[in-house]
Amino acid sequence: MSLASYQAAPPRDVKRILADFLFSCKARNPKYNLRTMAHKKAGGSTSNGRDSIAKRRGVKRFGGQIVNAGEILIRQKGYWYRPGENTYVGNDWTIHASVPGTVRFTKTRALKFNGSKDRATVIHIEPKTAQ
Repeated sequence: MSLASYQAAPPRDVKRILADFLFSCKARNPKYNLRTMAHKKAGGSTSNGRDSIAKRRGVKRFGGQIVNAGEILIRQKGYWYRPGENTYVGNDWTIHASVPGTVRFTKTRALKFNGSKDRATVIHIEPKTAQ
């Protein structure tokens, strides 16, 4: 193509072409979005409404109560209460009565896993006397 034929081409509006190009680039990139934006934050999810169900832990049979064998005495997480005479511990630290009788609580100094002693409440079952 000769220089004469190039110069004979109709003149182009360079500013208009450049403006269209920039607008198309900005329209594709959300960083340069030219549309009007909302003035309020979008309504997202709340931080409330996800409460877990209660586990119903705690002392179920108190001192002096009469219990049967196998009844749940205490539901706990960890060794808050220690098993004593005629009781046994389940997989989830639940203390059960192994014989029918009366519940009795005592305080003692129990040996911990690191060798130190700590105060602990122990639950016992006094078996029924034969009548």
